[in-house]
Amino acid sequence: MVVAAFGKTFRNAVKPIVTENVAFLFLLTIFWIQQSSRHKKLHLNK
Repeated sequence: MVVAAFGKTFRNAVKPIVTENVAFLFLLTIFWIQQSSRHKKLHLNK
């Protein structure tokens, strides 16, 4: 019983952190793709 209660509390505590990290990584990936595509365009112009 104690373990189950702890697991539930642990999941509830971890869920928002994981969600925030996923959103952060998603934005970081988009930013990185935009940056890399911009660099490719610069190289093509040269």
